[in-house]
Amino acid sequence: MLELIFLTRIAIWVKLSAGTIKFSTADYLREMHNSYFAGVIHYGLLLMTIGLLALLTTHCNQPAKPSANATVDWEDTALVAAGEELFETYCITCHAIKGEGSGPALGGITAVTSPQWVADFITNPQQMVAAGDPRAVEVDRAYPAMMPGFQYMAEGDIHALVAYLHSHKEVRAQGVSLPPGIEDPISAPIPLSEVVVELREVMQLPATSDKRPLARINKMVPNPMNELFVQDLNGVLYRIVDGEASVFLDVREHFEHFVSRPGLATGFGSFAFHPDYASNGLLYTTHTEKGSGQTADFALPDSLRALQWVLVEWRTPVPGETPLKGSNRELMRIDYPGTIHGVQNIAFNSTVRPGDPDYGYLYLGAGDGRAALSGYPTLVEGVGSIWGALLRIDPQGTNSANGRYGIPANNPFSETEGAIREIYAHGFRNPHHFIWRADGGLILTNIGERNLESIYVIERGADYGWPRREGSLMIKFAEENTKVYARPDDDKGYSYPVAEYDHDEGRAICGGYVYTGPIRSLSDKWLFGDIVTGRLFFVPAASLREDGDASIQEWRVMLNGQVGTLREHFGKGRIDLRFGYDAAGQYYLMTKWNGKIYQLVNESPSA
Repeated sequence: MLELIFLTRIAIWVKLSAGTIKFSTADYLREMHNSYFAGVIHYGLLLMTIGLLALLTTHCNQPAKPSANATVDWEDTALVAAGEELFETYCITCHAIKGEGSGPALGGITAVTSPQWVADFITNPQQMVAAGDPRAVEVDRAYPAMMPGFQYMAEGDIHALVAYLHSHKEVRAQGVSLPPGIEDPISAPIPLSEVVVELREVMQLPATSDKRPLARINKMVPNPMNELFVQDLNGVLYRIVDGEASVFLDVREHFEHFVSRPGLATGFGSFAFHPDYASNGLLYTTHTEKGSGQTADFALPDSLRALQWVLVEWRTPVPGETPLKGSNRELMRIDYPGTIHGVQNIAFNSTVRPGDPDYGYLYLGAGDGRAALSGYPTLVEGVGSIWGALLRIDPQGTNSANGRYGIPANNPFSETEGAIREIYAHGFRNPHHFIWRADGGLILTNIGERNLESIYVIERGADYGWPRREGSLMIKFAEENTKVYARPDDDKGYSYPVAEYDHDEGRAICGGYVYTGPIRSLSDKWLFGDIVTGRLFFVPAASLREDGDASIQEWRVMLNGQVGTLREHFGKGRIDLRFGYDAAGQYYLMTKWNGKIYQLVNESPSA
């Protein structure tokens, strides 16, 4: 249900499990009937259990709470159609109808409880728990994190969403018995350090949506001219001067098929200024377009294509002029099988200088597009697939297959037959963020599936395991897609994280940056955090190496005189945390749910 925080609850579903259900996601069911893949597509495995049904049907014989909305026609076709769009906008990144997502499948939920109960729960689950609703109390007891309320969503939208769920009534059990996995991959909790840093709100980005998140703030970095830029996934790149945002580029105005929904990461994915921007005026961006757009350079069958990610080069004759004026050209277009885990970060190596082998090469993190989770793990395995890889290209070259960019000769698979020559490293589910240390080491944070969030030191040509490995453990997509297992004794061929945390601690890793500013307690620490919970972590930057002891610690912030976590400060279930920095060495926290930017000011007196 919407952004229900089920990532750490999977172990409880497993404990209650008495069977397994096989389904594909709703995305593919709609298109399978006209695809030659229909005969060979296997359904994604789902741990949906007799225990789950027992939980949902607890007190089932009690009458539903009377409601003024009891006369809603839950089977109205127009309402169902509107609800499908809402589901794909707000829910699909965590849930599917007939296949397991980051949370359990929602098909059949109104068969075991009333549509109105589901609507009430989506609107304000905490209130239902406080009022003693038996089913809500049972859910609250069963899971460590309660779903946040969506009181801000219009009542009609809530009804449409529930009508769409109500249109999927069947739940079919297969009764497959599965071996037990590792329920708690990292048993030791992350310790709380004494570090407390004062935050100061510095600005509010303009709203680009009438629904939360109002401003989908995502990336904040300076360009080579030391100008500060912030990007909104809804399509806008802002230049920041003295705390004021002015539109530098609105990609929505340039691409007819631009889409920013569904999915938490679709839209304007990322941006990167060429290191010689001051002289050549080159800027690079990624964005999403409808799946029925142009022919892709890396294509999928129509039945698998959900959308396309597009890499674009912009050239302006007057670098720094706001708004940007100039021309653009398309460099690369990639079909994607899902609306999440796309090309969410691009960047140039900031530690090299002209003449260095890596100078002017653009890196792109290409996620798996939810392919493994949707029943297509082989689509993202090996160097013959562009999905689930870190790419490196020469945007000024011409020796690619389409002739619009170059393949560096020192790319690890540039001469490998059958390989995607653009690949620099591979085996990632969602290479969400990467950046270089001052010593040139490339650090990448990868958002995991059910169990582990990982930090990697990237080596040229290395395989980081996905979809055979999740973090440091083995995952078995051939049988099911929730449990992890110890690696076999003869484990070979994969590289593993230098630091990781499990889903007892958070849901999705974000960041980070090596802090080089004036706050002594953060000096030379790799700052990162958790997107969903907003928890703030660090490890000593020097420990991020294969033989290092990268022990994670938590830190807190003081805001308006109060010390606490971001969740405690804002009272929100999902924080949508991001990190940023400027050319002056100041560092920032950004919270996408409210579109605000906060500066790390100084050490709190309570530290």
